Amino acid sequence: MKLKWWLAWIGYLGLAIIMTWPLIFNLTSHIMGAGGDAPMFLWNAWWIKQALFEGQSLFTTNYMFWPQTINLTFHTLTLVNSTIIALLSELMNLILAFNLYFLISISLSGLFTFFLVRHITKSDLPAFVSGIIFAFAPYITMHWLGHQNLTTVWFIPLFVLLIIKLTEEKKWLYAILAGVVAGLASLNDFYNPVFLFGFLIIWLLWLCFSNKRKLICQLWAKFCLMIFIWVGVWSIWLIPAINNLMQNQAKDVMSLEQIVAFYSADLLRYFIPSFLNPILGWLASVVPGRFSGGVEGTIFVGYTTLILIVGFLIYKLWHKLKNPIFPSVWFWVVLVAVAGILSLGPYLKIAERVIFIPLPYAWIYELMPLWGNFRVPARFSLMVMLGLAVLAGIALSYILTRIKKIYIKRIVICLIILLVTIEFIPAPYPLMDLSIPPVYEYIKNDEISESLLEIPWGINSGYWDEGKFISKFAYFGTYHNKKLAIGSISRAKSEYFEFFPEDKMPFAVNSPEISDFGYQWSCDWVVIHKNYLSQSDLEGFIQYFDNLGFTKTYEDSLNIAYRKR
Repeated sequence: MKLKWWLAWIGYLGLAIIMTWPLIFNLTSHIMGAGGDAPMFLWNAWWIKQALFEGQSLFTTNYMFWPQTINLTFHTLTLVNSTIIALLSELMNLILAFNLYFLISISLSGLFTFFLVRHITKSDLPAFVSGIIFAFAPYITMHWLGHQNLTTVWFIPLFVLLIIKLTEEKKWLYAILAGVVAGLASLNDFYNPVFLFGFLIIWLLWLCFSNKRKLICQLWAKFCLMIFIWVGVWSIWLIPAINNLMQNQAKDVMSLEQIVAFYSADLLRYFIPSFLNPILGWLASVVPGRFSGGVEGTIFVGYTTLILIVGFLIYKLWHKLKNPIFPSVWFWVVLVAVAGILSLGPYLKIAERVIFIPLPYAWIYELMPLWGNFRVPARFSLMVMLGLAVLAGIALSYILTRIKKIYIKRIVICLIILLVTIEFIPAPYPLMDLSIPPVYEYIKNDEISESLLEIPWGINSGYWDEGKFISKFAYFGTYHNKKLAIGSISRAKSEYFEFFPEDKMPFAVNSPEISDFGYQWSCDWVVIHKNYLSQSDLEGFIQYFDNLGFTKTYEDSLNIAYRKR
């Protein structure tokens, strides 16, 4: 049974619309998420646009954390995503550009997995199922809540496919393309080069141990070319990153204790559905713990996927089936095992109980000082899902060869797609309304002013935080174009946070240092968001700014705006 690639792509787009429901009806005003980091990726695209068209520096800004100038080198700018969205936003609304690229990116993850598995199995429909398993894995759909850097994963199956073709064929084109894809993936997120390089190491070791060492000798020139292009593309970020590291700009890493407590995969979670699933989500609360079933804790692989793979592997061993495919089934088993062990972090954790036996992640942490910057071992579960998606496609392909009647094959495929969809679906998905409040129209039209303080105020990073950061305020900044005293940066120097005294307005209305406000903050505008404050805090802020020399210029049921005189 054949399936045209463009029909597969349409299928993945249709599933993306279903899985993200009701986003399709809110493409110009809402994004996926329920707070958190999601709006920061809109700010990222806006900042790339400023760098491309307004001459701003790509890796430094004072449009967040005002009045400081901060370094964005280790911030999750998602350079590829943000550049594409920035260019699209020249033609349409920024949110619409963001959402359209988001949906296309989801479908590409499925499509490239389809190409990969079809190349391995020479079967179309099993490959289509593999694309669903990978593109809509709960690990990925959970990160739709606010980690768009981790949901753009189409680079990975495409790179894997190119590596296989590079190995099989004499064409140098695959080495060039693999290098470009790896470079772009590395620019888009810090974890991608780790995943791709890790896959490459496993691939080369597999070739060595499967008596293909002669093949490696023939391929060394292609691999060298690929790595040269990879590093060349990546150098857009890599050169400033190395300069910053030499200046000790990214010295802060998480301790093993923090990694275990917050970000290591719980082994049991591989078998527990996402809490976003409307049918099976109640199972997410079965495992106790502070972060049970949260964004980083959701790594469910699917019962249908597991039954397919485990059943096939048992049958294969029992009947001693040969390996007519390349790479063999056992390569993907090894990939799943290695990625799975790394995802468990420094120590094994089952049902939130830590067993203090050091795992390979802890050994790497001790050997590589900067390894702690990759602070979420659970994210290696992405490679687990890729391996399982391929294995499921191989298993299903074999099952279909044993079925003679076409209509039964179609029933089997439809049933498996239905079961996987039921297990994985997170719809209706939480959305964030990013409609611009009217108060910002006044501020945007004030061409003389340059800075704005939002109340409640807050700044944060992956390691530090002060105050209460509200991420949608950063998106509002892309509308009024003022420099914001708030902000969020993925990885930041502690000095950015030490700049502000701990007991400082607007943390508390009765601060003894409140009189330094004008000097310390130097903001032309202040917007007080009533719905984020208690009544007593709101009255205190109003009294304070009325007495400080600011003029109230706007007020509605939600916001008050003050302009410095």
